[in-house]
Amino acid sequence: MSKKIASRFGTYLSLNLIVFSVLYTWGIITLKNIITDMFVPLIVFYRSLIVTIGLNLAAFIYIKINKIELDKFL
Repeated sequence: MSKKIASRFGTYLSLNLIVFSVLYTWGIITLKNIITDMFVPLIVFYRSLIVTIGLNLAAFIYIKINKIELDKFL
């Protein structure tokens, strides 16, 4: 049972890292063209973090509202 939970957590964590890194690189590329500032990576980091957390909350609320069984997906 613990292996199943660990693999679920690993899948969840890797999906979050992929989303975060895509948002981060996209933000860096777009903002570097507009403004060249030393605070750009920090701004993009926090923005990407907020969007990733928001997506997680939205998915959690969606799962709770529709009572989806996670065993079907993971």
